[in-house]
Parts: sequence; C-alpha cells; structure tokens
Amino acid sequence: MGILENKVCIITGAASGIGKATTESFIAEGGKVYAIDIKEIKNTKVKEKYLCDIRDYNKLEEIINSIYQKEGKIDVLFNIVGIHSIGTVESTKTSDFKEVLDVNLWGCINILKIVLPIMKKQLKGTIILPGSDQSYIAKTDSCAYGVSKMAISGLTKSVALDYAKYNIRVNSICPGPVDTPMYNKTVDYILENYEEYNNKEELLKILAQRQPMGRIAKPEEIANLVAFLASDKASFMTGSEVKIDGGSTIGTL
Repeated sequence: MGILENKVCIITGAASGIGKATTESFIAEGGKVYAIDIKEIKNTKVKEKYLCDIRDYNKLEEIINSIYQKEGKIDVLFNIVGIHSIGTVESTKTSDFKEVLDVNLWGCINILKIVLPIMKKQLKGTIILPGSDQSYIAKTDSCAYGVSKMAISGLTKSVALDYAKYNIRVNSICPGPVDTPMYNKTVDYILENYEEYNNKEELLKILAQRQPMGRIAKPEEIANLVAFLASDKASFMTGSEVKIDGGSTIGTL
C-alpha cells in the first residue's frame, strides 16, 4: 500500500513542473488525484482533469464541490500554481505586480475559502501551499514574486493556527531553483535582457554552481516531500515552512 492509499487529492497546477511530478507521485502512492490547471493536463491516470484559472472563484468552487459530492470527502489539497515577474518595485509594472499577487496569493486564498469549510465539516484534511526560498530571503529583481511568497508564509502559519482544532494540517514547501518551465522561462529572460549572458548552457552552469550542492532540484525531488506532507506520516506537522532548496538559504558561497 502507498502512503496516500484511497486519499482524495486535489492538485492545482498539475500540468507541468512540480505539479505534474506530484500528480505522478500521488498516483503512485495510491492517491485518487483530481487535477486542475489553466493548461492541458496530459496525465491519463488522474480521476478527473479540469481546465480552470484559480482566480476564477466561481468556476473553482463548482469544480471542488463536484469532487466533494462525488467522493464524499477531500483529504488533500496541494496548490502549486504560481507565476514570476522579474524587476524591482520601481521597474515592475503595476499591472504585473497585481497579476503576480492575484495568482500567487489571491489564488491560494480562493482555494482555501472553498476547501476549508469542507475539511472543517469532515474534521480532517491536509493542505500544502506553494512557498519558496523567497519566503525566507529576498532576491534581486524579484520584488513582486518575493512579496507574494512572503505573504504565503504568513498565510500558512495563520491558517494552520486557526484550523488546527479541526484536525486540519497546513504546511508550505519552500523550494529553491527547480528545473521547471518557470525556471527555464526566467533563464530565457536573463539571456534576452542581460548583456553579460549570451549562452544558455553556460548560464545554466553558472546558476547551478551558485547552489551549495552544485545543481538545481528536479521536480520529482520536490514531489517526494509533498507526498510525505500529504500523508499520515506527517500527522504532527502543521504551520511548517519546509525548505527544500539544496542549502541555498543557509548562507553564501
């Protein structure tokens, strides 16, 4: 038996990157996975797949309530939806700042407002939110994203404290750089906008060498942590912001 055997799991951001890897991990561990994304989800082993922008509260509520009506419970919610914007507070357009906060923070709040009443009713559940190494540290030219992730830090702890009495656990994962489409999109942006970098292979090597372990993470490594947090093996963990960053936030090289 897997550690998520017969658990009803919702994953938002399931089409690619960490969400895709976690979907595969949850299924391998026996979870019944309902997958949500704004992009096409290609995994054929999920129980159901839905196209939805998590900013669309009404559609998201309809989807999640339909899952609950079908299964009679929701055991696990993992939201990994997120977007990035490069820039300082001054150079980031107000519209870009708003979009990052709408997706990264308000998207999370939307999901919590829908799922928490269900988990309260059943007096159990576990939620994993999308933190970052930038929940702990700031990075240059990453103001909007950093603000959104520091907000997730406060959200994680506040919701965990308020809902512990209902046997609902709320934790966040805090990865450093991970080999995902978002990471590669950022790499491409650097190549296009910073004159000192003009070779992608060389830039990828430089970025990897900046990490204490000399590489960036694979999505599957993050998925392993999420599966653990979603399982009963983490039954006394709540309000935790779990670093999985290869040591990138413990000091400078």
